[in-house]
Amino acid sequence: MKKKDILLLFIIFSISIIITYPAFPPSHALDSYCTMCNGYQETAIWFLRNGRVFAYLFYMFFNLIKLPYNSLGYLSVLVGNFILSYTILRLYKEMKNKNKFNKYYDYLILLTLFLLFYNPLYTSILLFDEAFIMDLGILFVVLSSIYLLRDSIKSYFISLFFLIMAVISYQGIMVYYPIIVLILILFDKDKINDIKYIFKKIFFVIINYGISYVGCYLLIKIVNKILKESTPKLGSFSFSSNINKIFNNLIPNSLKYLFGFVKVKYYYLLVICLIIISLIYIIKNNNKLSKILILIMIICSSIFVPFIPNIFMAESSNYTDARMALTLGIIPVILILYLIFSFKIEKKAFILISIFGIFTFFISAYSMHQDLKIDLKRYKNDMKYAVNIIGVINKYESENDIVVKNIYYAHDPDSVYYYSFGNPNGANIRVWAVDWAFECLLNASMNRKYLVKKMNDSKKEELFKDKEYDYFSNTQLVFEDDTLYLLIY
Repeated sequence: MKKKDILLLFIIFSISIIITYPAFPPSHALDSYCTMCNGYQETAIWFLRNGRVFAYLFYMFFNLIKLPYNSLGYLSVLVGNFILSYTILRLYKEMKNKNKFNKYYDYLILLTLFLLFYNPLYTSILLFDEAFIMDLGILFVVLSSIYLLRDSIKSYFISLFFLIMAVISYQGIMVYYPIIVLILILFDKDKINDIKYIFKKIFFVIINYGISYVGCYLLIKIVNKILKESTPKLGSFSFSSNINKIFNNLIPNSLKYLFGFVKVKYYYLLVICLIIISLIYIIKNNNKLSKILILIMIICSSIFVPFIPNIFMAESSNYTDARMALTLGIIPVILILYLIFSFKIEKKAFILISIFGIFTFFISAYSMHQDLKIDLKRYKNDMKYAVNIIGVINKYESENDIVVKNIYYAHDPDSVYYYSFGNPNGANIRVWAVDWAFECLLNASMNRKYLVKKMNDSKKEELFKDKEYDYFSNTQLVFEDDTLYLLIY
């Protein structure tokens, strides 16, 4: 790389560190408690069973070098930020090669490209210790998109190779594929008004998307057959039920807490303003058909592509999360890119659009920063509760010369799923509200294997009738020989 590119990479990386620094201290997601409990090797095999090959390889390496668990999150955020920074630089340089623009466009393009990936929904990825592997998948998607737009058979197969690498990094990253391709088409002055070219490339996007997912599914089938595990069958779903769930549940819930600490109505207002400006310019433009086609494609790709896998999911496992619908958070960014490269923008309009971009940057950075701080606070509360329980268990064992082997638990009537200090999203889920995570945390904290089960109603009625708590109390723990009965507040 040239010195100028290295300097630009350093600047992008530095900004990413400033925004994401609350993610550096240990603040393990619920899944990470199970990694701590089961070990890197068992977690790696779980990743492989789900078609995530790079996660498998990295976790097997971590197992080999005995990487401390509390180092994993720090390493992941550091490496992940570098990968995303390079991805932004790579995409920016590709755009520069297609279209020469002045320094003011330079700044706005860099800002929007940064927001393509560092949008509020990206926080959902940062919560996980394997975030850097998901970031690697984003880089592969960008490389695949770049090669797809180079008109040669060799480039097509290179593009397909990178896309397969992306899907075996993390399947959810595929939501970026159509969007990145459309953005790159926007920057090509010779192709942006060529409707046949646009449909041709979108056709290849669909083909590559399908091949990559089918290839990943076949890999999952092979791995699970070797490991003698069952694999969900394609077709074991209800099409009508899934469509209903997508429109009535998945999309509204994904949008509801889009920005966390910034009310989503401001996001809607920003999108509406940018769409209105786009329509005004389309009306004034000569190439109306190609312009309206691109506009429809980028909006539909942002909203609906994330939920395509949900159409084919078994009803029992059909769910979504912010990390599966990242493009819902970048619609303003895409509209800004659409405006500045589809039309000749007057100076006043350019200033207005730039203000929208800067506004989006600050609310995105603020929301990410706040949600990461909430996640850290959530983790500290989880660990504090665990330490309190472990302290009582240790005292009981030392005073009675008994080793606790069984833990039966129940929730009091007012037990909640989320902590009260943040919006109800993945950053502040109480570990005590999720059975498998609760079991993993206790076993990991004590470095032993308890038999953990739900308490039956009769026992709960006998020991904890009419008891409710909003704080930790020793009275929530009742011991009988080697068994603990625990009421979770």
